[in-house]
Amino acid sequence: MATELCTACSTITLSMLATGFKHPLDYHQALESKDDCQLCALLINAYDNQICANHSRDYILDSKLFQNGVFTQTDVQAANSPRNLCLLRDWLRECRLNHEACRRGSHSGETFDDYHGTTALPFRVIDVGPSDGSEQPRLLTTHYRAVGRYLTLSHCWGRIPPLKTTKKTVEEWHEALLWDQLPKSFQDAIWLTRELGERFLWIDSLCIVQDDPDDLGSQIQRMGAIFETSYCTIAATDAKGSDGSSMIDQGLFVRGPSNIKEAHLRLRYGLPTNDPSPNESENVQKARSWLIEEKATLSDGVYDVFIQEYHHRVPLNRDVMKKAWSMRGWVFQEQELSRRCIYFTQESLLWRCNQYWESEQTGTPERRESNTNFDFDTLGTTGGYTYDVNFNLLRFWQSSMERYSKTKLTYVSDKHNALKGMEERLGTRFNTTFRFGIFNFKAKDAQDVLLQQLLWARAASYCGSLRGDPNFCCPSWSWMIIDGPVVWTDNALVTQPEVCSKAHFGKQLADGLQELHISGLGKNIRIGTPIGKEPQSYSGWYELASDLGISVLSDISDEAIGWVVLDTPDAFSELMAIPQLQYFRMDDEEEPVCVDFLAVVEMLEQHRRDEQERYYRIGRGRVNKDAFTWLEKCERRNYIIV
Repeated sequence: MATELCTACSTITLSMLATGFKHPLDYHQALESKDDCQLCALLINAYDNQICANHSRDYILDSKLFQNGVFTQTDVQAANSPRNLCLLRDWLRECRLNHEACRRGSHSGETFDDYHGTTALPFRVIDVGPSDGSEQPRLLTTHYRAVGRYLTLSHCWGRIPPLKTTKKTVEEWHEALLWDQLPKSFQDAIWLTRELGERFLWIDSLCIVQDDPDDLGSQIQRMGAIFETSYCTIAATDAKGSDGSSMIDQGLFVRGPSNIKEAHLRLRYGLPTNDPSPNESENVQKARSWLIEEKATLSDGVYDVFIQEYHHRVPLNRDVMKKAWSMRGWVFQEQELSRRCIYFTQESLLWRCNQYWESEQTGTPERRESNTNFDFDTLGTTGGYTYDVNFNLLRFWQSSMERYSKTKLTYVSDKHNALKGMEERLGTRFNTTFRFGIFNFKAKDAQDVLLQQLLWARAASYCGSLRGDPNFCCPSWSWMIIDGPVVWTDNALVTQPEVCSKAHFGKQLADGLQELHISGLGKNIRIGTPIGKEPQSYSGWYELASDLGISVLSDISDEAIGWVVLDTPDAFSELMAIPQLQYFRMDDEEEPVCVDFLAVVEMLEQHRRDEQERYYRIGRGRVNKDAFTWLEKCERRNYIIV
C-alpha cells in the first residue's frame, strides 16, 4: 500500500526524485511533518546523515537520494515469491544468451555450452524429477556418459552434519530420496531446480559416498570441474543463520527482520526541475537518460518506487563476504569457481555472474555492479620491468590464498583438500603442479615465481603453527603450516627481481612431508627486539607499516639493517638466512637494493630420518641496508627444508 504524503511531498514527481530538486519545506518544517509523512521522515534521516542535504542553507536538497541507493523500483519480497522466481529466470536467460564472459571458466579458461546443455554431468547427481514434483528425487550415477545442465548447492555443514550418502544407502537412494529425511536447504534447492526448469542438482554430501575413501578422494579432486561446469550455484547463505551458529537448517528462503524504514510512493512522471550540472554523479546522469527512454510509457500514468532510509550502502559482494557461510574453507573455492551464483540472504535475493552483481532491489534505472574477473593474459609494467603471465598467476594465487587463509574449517585435515579444485583447474590451464599450496611450472624455468611464493609471512602475532599436528602433516616451507591468516609483502615499490637461489621439490617422505631443495647462498643472522619497542626511526621502510609482529635484523655491530617475521614466537639460538631474491627499490635512492630471504633453523639430530642435514623454515625477512655488502658475506651452500 502506498505511503500517505503531506501536501508538500505530494508535488514530487518521479523525474524530480531521480534528478534532484529543492524540497518545498525547509528542515524545520520537514522535522515537524515527519511523524505524519514518511517521506519527510526519510528526508530528515538523509539530512542528518549529510547525504542529501546542503547544510549551508536552510532547505533540503535531495539530489543525492538516487546516488546513494535509497531510491529503488522494487520492494523486498519473500525469496521464493513469484516475482523473484521470474527475476531468477530472467537473470539466467539473459546470462546464458548474452554473456560471453559467463560461458568461460575464469580459472580453467574452458568454454561451456550452457545453451544446448552438451556438458558431461558429474559422476553422480540428483535427478530432481519433473517440475510438477510428481516423482521423488533420486540419485543418478552417470559414469560421465550423460550430458546436460545441472545446478550445484553450496552450503555449510554446520555443527550437525547434513544427511550423507554412505555405502549402505547409496543403492537405496538410486530408487528415491525420502523427502522427509532431507534437510530444509536440500528440499528448497530441489524445489528451486524444478522451478527453474532444470532436471539435475549436485549436493556434496549426497553425491559423494562419504564413507568410501576412493569415491571421496576422486570427487574432491574433481570439485573444480564440478563447480566451474555447473550452470549455476545456489548459495544457502543464511540457512544456518547469518553468523552460522544455528543448529537448525532453516532452508534457503529465510527473511530476517528489517530495521530499515521504507516508503512506498506512487509518483507521476513529471519533468526534471533542474538542469544537468558539470559534477553530476554517474547515477543521476543515467537517471536522466532512462527518464527520456521511458517517457512514452510513464508520462500518462504513475510509477511505483520505494525509498529507504539512509544506511551505509556497501557493494553487494561485501554483503556476501561478511556472512559466516562465506568464511567457510570449502565454500571459498565453490564461490571462486562458480560462473553464476544465486545468494539467498536474510536481507535480499542476490545474483552474481562473471559479468555483474545485482539484487532484487537494483534501483531505477540500471544499477548493476560490474564483476571483473582476474585477467591472466594482460601484461603489466612496473619500474620499466614487464611482468608476464607467470607473474599474473603468482599475483592471483597469492591474493586468493591470503583470503583463503582467513577462512575456517571444521577439520584441519581438510586445509589442502578444500583447495584441490582450484589447483586442478589452474594446473591444467597453466601446466603447473601444486604442492601444499605452492605451484611450480612443469615445462619452464620460472625460479622467481617459485621463490616469491616461499616468502609468505603470518598476518598477525596471534597465529599458531600446525607443525606436529597429527591431523595435518605439512612441511614448514608451506604457508599452510600457519594456523591463521598469511600475507605476502606488498612489492609495489620494488622491481626487477633477480634470483639468488635455485629451488626444486625433492622426494616425498614416508610421513607425508615434502622436501624442498635450495641451492644458493646463506649466512647466520641476528634478530633484535620487535620493531615498535624501541624509540628508533626506520624511515623509508614502507613494509613496516603492516602489523606483522616484525623484529629487527641486526648486523654484528647491532645496527638495524632489515627486518624478520618469525613463524612462531619460539626463541632460536642460531638462525640461518637463505637469500631468495634481490630487487631494485623505487622508494629509496640511498639504498637502491633490497634482498628477501628465508630464515631457517637446523633440524635437531634426534628428529632426522638419516645422516643428511635438514632444516625447518621459521620465518622470512628483508635486508634493506647495505644489501650488496650483506650478500657478499654469504657463503654458498645447499639446503633441504622439510
